[in-house]
Amino acid sequence: MGFLKTLEGVNTYYPAWDQTYSAEMMRHKINEAVKLVDLLKKTVTDLDKDIDLPVLVDQVCGRLNMPILKANPLFSTTVQCLRQESNVIWL
Repeated sequence: MGFLKTLEGVNTYYPAWDQTYSAEMMRHKINEAVKLVDLLKKTVTDLDKDIDLPVLVDQVCGRLNMPILKANPLFSTTVQCLRQESNVIWL
């Protein structure tokens, strides 16, 4: 995510899943995303006591008050990757 913050000369961002953003708004969105990823990393680290992945995902969703993510396979994969953080590259 830091890579996007360092781009120079970009006035407008066009994410595929949302509206267009000015450079200032995109920096704000990136900062929000970084905070969320940091919170997720900390939560996984705090809760991971070598338990089964579905149990960990359930606990992470409970701690973050995001129960809808329990059924999301991409979220489960993210939690799994955070267990092995050295293999994760955040752009």
